[in-house]
Amino acid sequence: MPGSPLRADLHAILLSIGVSEFNVRYAGGSLLSVLNYLHETDALTVLPQSVLFAFRQDGRFKTLPIKIPQPQRSLGILTLRDAPRQPASDKLTKFIVQRFDDLRAVILRHENAVIWGT
Repeated sequence: MPGSPLRADLHAILLSIGVSEFNVRYAGGSLLSVLNYLHETDALTVLPQSVLFAFRQDGRFKTLPIKIPQPQRSLGILTLRDAPRQPASDKLTKFIVQRFDDLRAVILRHENAVIWGT
């Protein structure tokens, strides 16, 4: 879809490896339909590490140790400046931050344990 962040990311990645023009031949569908398509063909694609990590036990997909430029992403928690602090929102904020820290550690541990090329 023109203007989509995913398309912009794909374009930036392809530019970084020297591909100046590209056409999207597949649009829409679910992540599962894309993964099924990849499994049934000889296609090569670029997927976020988080997707491959989520399907790491599946065993159908292999990753290549290629570093590609990724836009920085941030998750923000918006609070009102003059609103009184709420214990529930503070607790939720701490929970989200802790879970992302835990996820970061698990992904790093997995990346360090992967034997590339198998």
